[in-house]
Amino acid sequence: MIKEPITVRPGLPIEEAALIMRDHKVGCLPVTEGDRLVGILTQTDMVEALVRLFGLRKAGSRIVVEITDRVGVLHEITSVFKEKGISIRSLATFERAPGLYHLTFRLSVADARDLGGRFREDGHEGCVCQLGGEAWASTSGR
Repeated sequence: MIKEPITVRPGLPIEEAALIMRDHKVGCLPVTEGDRLVGILTQTDMVEALVRLFGLRKAGSRIVVEITDRVGVLHEITSVFKEKGISIRSLATFERAPGLYHLTFRLSVADARDLGGRFREDGHEGCVCQLGGEAWASTSGR
């Protein structure tokens, strides 16, 4: 038995708890208030948080746009969604290389294929639209 387990407090942001679990290579964290155990945070809870953060239980489509980090690029992309009356269900960023990111959008529309051409016209060549398991891509050669 571990005499002094790593614990977290209620209300700790989920991403901070995930980092603690990863850094300490543990599959769960006791949640305590003072000396009292009030819950346990598990890997299953982390997966459920990801499902909710990405809006995966709601119908829609996924589009990934490769961008170079610069002021205003997110505004440019989201302006296209606004122009077409498309709501963003979620947005995640992934740094592919220093200054190069993939923006992953979950959108309210069932089919986002026509957006790929628009983003390529605007200079965002690394655009991938996904519907179910099918993807339509344009790559920039990177």
